[in-house]
Amino acid sequence: MLPKSKNSKNSNASRKRPRSQDSNSAADTTAPSDDVAAPSSPVKRPRLDTDAPTEAAPEVDTDVVIAEADDTPATESAASQPEMIAKIVRRIKLVNLNKYHQTKDAKKWLLKQQAVKDQPWVEELKLKKAPKSQFAIITLPTEESHQAALEYLSSLTMVDKGQTVTVEEFVDEIKARPPRQIDVNDKRTPLERIADQTTPHWRLPYEEQLTLKKKVVHKAFDEMRKQLKDKKLRVPIADVIASPETKGYRTKCEFAIGVNPAGERTVGFNSGAFKAGEYTVVSPRGLLHVNDTMIEAAEIIESFVRQCTDLPVYDKTTNSGFFRLVLMRTPSTGQNMVVLQANGEGHTPEALEAFEQKFLAHFKDASDKRKLKVHVLGVQYYSGVHDQFAPDVPVKVLEGPADATVEETLFGFKFTISPSSFFQINHAATEVLYKLVRDWAAEQRTEGEDKETTLLDLCCGTGTIGICMSPGNYTKIIGIDIVPEAIEDAKANAKRNGVENVSYLCGPVEKMLGTALSEAIPNSQHVVVLDPPRSGVHQSVIKSIRQCSAIDKIVFVSCDVKQAVTNFVDLCRPTSARFQGVPFRPVRAAVVDMFPHTKHFETVLEFHRVEPEASEEEAKAEASGDEADVANRS
Repeated sequence: MLPKSKNSKNSNASRKRPRSQDSNSAADTTAPSDDVAAPSSPVKRPRLDTDAPTEAAPEVDTDVVIAEADDTPATESAASQPEMIAKIVRRIKLVNLNKYHQTKDAKKWLLKQQAVKDQPWVEELKLKKAPKSQFAIITLPTEESHQAALEYLSSLTMVDKGQTVTVEEFVDEIKARPPRQIDVNDKRTPLERIADQTTPHWRLPYEEQLTLKKKVVHKAFDEMRKQLKDKKLRVPIADVIASPETKGYRTKCEFAIGVNPAGERTVGFNSGAFKAGEYTVVSPRGLLHVNDTMIEAAEIIESFVRQCTDLPVYDKTTNSGFFRLVLMRTPSTGQNMVVLQANGEGHTPEALEAFEQKFLAHFKDASDKRKLKVHVLGVQYYSGVHDQFAPDVPVKVLEGPADATVEETLFGFKFTISPSSFFQINHAATEVLYKLVRDWAAEQRTEGEDKETTLLDLCCGTGTIGICMSPGNYTKIIGIDIVPEAIEDAKANAKRNGVENVSYLCGPVEKMLGTALSEAIPNSQHVVVLDPPRSGVHQSVIKSIRQCSAIDKIVFVSCDVKQAVTNFVDLCRPTSARFQGVPFRPVRAAVVDMFPHTKHFETVLEFHRVEPEASEEEAKAEASGDEADVANRS
């Protein structure tokens, strides 16, 4: 296991790009963390049982307005920052698209145009489109691919919803920092460096990690008060609920295949800064969040890759090579999944089939010796430039069910997981989180009230929260999500588990909410569970919730409370022309540590609808500029 430094509060001023909580991918670790830096003193190896969570009952405090010390390290001074450099970026603009297209829809439409999907540059293409805009932006990594795409797309006649789509080029001059230079004074071992990138709080005692996470919530609520101009707003926050498991808790990881600092082929995590010319792969053995099953499987594949000297590992600098990455899932059911991703370009079908049989034989023999059980063993052939598992590329199953799925359970309910499915990666903590949401949503607002309840599961995904809440006192559960595949999975999950009081609607929440309310039980209590992506939901969703007077309670689940502040504020703003409907007020909050040794966690916040009379007085007070009156009524 990793040692802990004496100096647990050293900091690294280099910034780290955000990463998804769902996937600890090979691409997630190519930049150093801003939480923990290289230790300046020799490292000792203390016992690691000191970071186990305590079982004391959580105490409740009230979010208070105080100037707390920042738990993030100070950045370099302006004088020490490298001088910004100008960078020319050429992009392609598609104009007159259907304004209701999301980015995914626009890309699907583009790929259906004449032979676009067959062009050599299509795998490198990145397309973005803002909601309700009529244009999309295409970016390609090289001048050659940009020019080829521009010429080809300009030669096409493209029509979307009756409008002729035009192709334009525009050039941006942006300011950027030069590549970070390698720190020659960094004395950390490769394992310590990768630990600082993947689990930046690993040096801290677990209780101290929980304290830091609670401070982040306090600061987010300070910002909410500031934006609402309501200094006396208080939100009771319970102590952070510790993860039942703090070691080996991840049930999904993506491991890169490359070379370690000694030049040996390795399966693990990317270390260093690729742009600075420093790029190696470090074994995951010793990292606190990776379980033994994954480490064993990674080492089996590593031994196989080292044997295949005729097949090179993938090289990011040249976008060439064969072995790319490994995706693993280790659900609580023991139905483990291992998928090897390789670049099949330039290899005949016969050669790939021979490779598959060799890989299957090696893995079965080695896993039998290690007593490692794998439910799905597969390969994915991908020749694109992205260092991640490709969700749209099929998996060829070498052993296991043809659909390459495994099973996970939550509260006894069974869920099917494919290689690219979103599913929480800490099983034990997920049940803690969902139980909290279930309990809060089930409580009646008025003591002694016993009304039928309709649960609106917004941004429901594959339906896990709603299905897990179905045994509660809900007459009807209605899930809404914009992704058709997620809705189909949710319906299948409900049918598989025999849940009959749930139905699903596909479309934007703001458009489907009216339909959902028409299907709800008349005169029932309407409770919303909202579990959006990291960035929260669009303002239009918040406005539609406010305008639905039947909704008087919301349980909001946020995986990034700092980004969700905008949604919190919009729910609570006084009634106005822009924000119609009676506002809500936060009544309590809780924090669940789903990701020990990292900065990430889940925040649950309960909102109640403000009494209409109080809301009207508050709106009048704000309109007259009497902030003190507003505060007294909060």
